[in-house]
Amino acid sequence: MKNEECGQVTIFLSLLLISFLLILSVCLEGIYLHIQKGRIAQQQAAAGEYAQANYHKELLEQYHIFAIDGRYGAKMEASLKRNWTYHTGNAPSVLHISNAVAVTGSDGQVLRHQIREYMKYAESAKLLDQIKDSLSGVKEEAETDSIKNQVEHIKEEDSDQEVQVEEQPVQDPRKGLKKLLSEGLLPLVMPEGKNISEQAVNIVYGKKDGTKEKKIDFFQKDSVAEYLSTNGKKTAGKNLATEGLAAAYAAEVFQDAVGQRYKDGVQYEMEYLIAGKATDTENLKSVVHRLMAIRFGLNYAYLLSDGGKQAQAYALAVQIGTIASAVPAVVEGIKMLIMAAWAYGEAVIDLRGLLKGNKIPLIKKEDNWQLSLHNLAKLSAETKSDQSGISYQGYLKILLLLQSDQKEKYMRMMDLMEQRIQIKQPDFVLQECYFSYQMTVESKIRSLFFKHTYTVKDTRNYVY
Repeated sequence: MKNEECGQVTIFLSLLLISFLLILSVCLEGIYLHIQKGRIAQQQAAAGEYAQANYHKELLEQYHIFAIDGRYGAKMEASLKRNWTYHTGNAPSVLHISNAVAVTGSDGQVLRHQIREYMKYAESAKLLDQIKDSLSGVKEEAETDSIKNQVEHIKEEDSDQEVQVEEQPVQDPRKGLKKLLSEGLLPLVMPEGKNISEQAVNIVYGKKDGTKEKKIDFFQKDSVAEYLSTNGKKTAGKNLATEGLAAAYAAEVFQDAVGQRYKDGVQYEMEYLIAGKATDTENLKSVVHRLMAIRFGLNYAYLLSDGGKQAQAYALAVQIGTIASAVPAVVEGIKMLIMAAWAYGEAVIDLRGLLKGNKIPLIKKEDNWQLSLHNLAKLSAETKSDQSGISYQGYLKILLLLQSDQKEKYMRMMDLMEQRIQIKQPDFVLQECYFSYQMTVESKIRSLFFKHTYTVKDTRNYVY
């Protein structure tokens, strides 16, 4: 009886010990599995950081853009597997890279995100204030109806009569201006001794702009009215909050016709962002015409407020109008056309100064007006710089904010980045540089106590 009781106790203790060992082994197995999963997760995180450390150096240094080097991206899976095996002693069953998003992805929104992230650490508030100050004059000019009213005035004034201009003792300065403009606007505004680049732009991501610049005829009311009508409402102020940082970024990393830094490659980069033409010459020409439209409107608005200059224009109109004494309205029409030519000539002088590196005030006054009516036919005037004015770079920022399609400038930035880096790395392709990707890892874990193999699978996203 006693032996039976001892046997029962022994069996009970054995079962208890077995149960305890089983529970202990299960616990240890769980701990072991958890540790192994943690090590795999840690190794996966390290692999992701290792991959992101292979960013394109020149893209970061020149443009502050993080992206995995395309040359590494093509062999990233194989490289990560080798790195994994080296650190763990075991190769992963599966290591797969998927859903890679290039820095050129999402119609420029990936690049826009990176630019905004970088500009957060720049003096963004100061930069935006500078652009805002630059925009104030343009916004004021855009919102006033004075020019529009004058356009209507020109259209309605003496619409049934022809304004004839014949050779008179007093030469009509519009003839001289027209002759100069027949040779093209760009040669008139380029500083003496400065060559115009003819470098081609390789347009890959952006859209080529095929629009042509409008010409103006100072002997035709409709021509002047149409040209002035293009100076309608602007959207720069509205775009400042959302695109101001991008405009400041562009001015920081891309060169222009005045602030040239590179001797090779595309010379007028900012101009390409604005105009989207296929050559430097076309881009500079387009930007000059756009700046002319701004300066012409502002200068014309000033002339409308200056009684002395209006009197000069009227006196000249009286002398050159063949039917002036019979039809006073015709004299008024000629006067308005002379003033338009005068404002345009002043804008040519403004652009000369801007391309020399001078600053030009947005709103003109009597003391900073440069071109006399007497010198209009020759466009002869000394350019003046005003430290309180706006530089060429400042006007380029305004033009960027005036673009109707704000996404397009990001696509054009990609063209410039790729072409600039290809000068030293001909095989560089921006589209092959990853901004983000997804890594899926599958590993096998052998059981510590049991004849079983666990499969651990994890998918993670990596973004700069």
